[in-house]
Amino acid sequence: MASGDFADLQLQLAYMSGRTAVAGLDAGDLALAKQCVNEAYLDCYMNPGGARPGWALQNLGLQFRATITTNLGVTQGSTTVTGYTFNTDQVGSTVKIGNNYYTYAGLSGASEKLVEPCLEATATYSVTIYHNSYPLAAAVIEVEADPVVVGWGILSPMNSRGEQTRWQQILYGDFTPHAGGGAYMPGGYWPGGLNYPTGTPLYYRIENGPLVGGNAIKCLFIVEPMPTALTSVQFSAWVAPTELSADADVPVLPAALSTRILLPLCRERWALIYKKYTGDNQEALVREASVARTILNSMSGGQRNRPVRNVLNNC
Repeated sequence: MASGDFADLQLQLAYMSGRTAVAGLDAGDLALAKQCVNEAYLDCYMNPGGARPGWALQNLGLQFRATITTNLGVTQGSTTVTGYTFNTDQVGSTVKIGNNYYTYAGLSGASEKLVEPCLEATATYSVTIYHNSYPLAAAVIEVEADPVVVGWGILSPMNSRGEQTRWQQILYGDFTPHAGGGAYMPGGYWPGGLNYPTGTPLYYRIENGPLVGGNAIKCLFIVEPMPTALTSVQFSAWVAPTELSADADVPVLPAALSTRILLPLCRERWALIYKKYTGDNQEALVREASVARTILNSMSGGQRNRPVRNVLNNC
């Protein structure tokens, strides 16, 4: 056991309960102690007041693969497809079957599923699978502005699937940007109706609802137009900390402040939640936790000198 690791934080809460070792807590109390530590740890990354420290923002990258052609067995009116095993990083991507475009939903048990029921007659088809959606790690809570396509530039945001569909229904030129949008696809002409242009991605949107009920909730990073060649994207995202579980797990905090910042938050939570706590120093523990939060917030920026925009008011 090292100072500030998961085992040590549990031991400090056991001390508050008059125990000399974590083993002195019964199973229910030990489970509560673990929960208190992880809840306080989450507060360090996602302040209940809404503030997020700089270390909760991680630089990440992902890569969309080139288009592939394969065979799929479909049943008219069904969302189940057979004959090909999709990669887990293709969830939310587009599958062209015949003249129609579908969304790969993921696995439901052992079955490969689409979101939309197939219109085609029951048969096996040669299909095209575009890799235009990438499930992010479960720890990713929110993608920061201005993702970048490596070698091209910044992606412009779209609000929803509905907004994408409205732009795709424009007769002359898909993906004409809204006012202030940074992307532009010049000179394109596609007949009216829904269509899915391909090429260098210009737009992105994030969906975070599971496409198959019961599957894990993950953010889907979706780009349009759909890439046909290997495409890398770099971006920043706000993340939640990995839950502490093993005794040797060490909280990831700046300057290794586990005992000086996280521990006061754990003690406050334990004193307020643990019904068996009989100490008369709850107010003092709350004050210590408030000081810890103040220190935490003062360290959250990481950069002191930043450019400031001044808004000019016309006289």
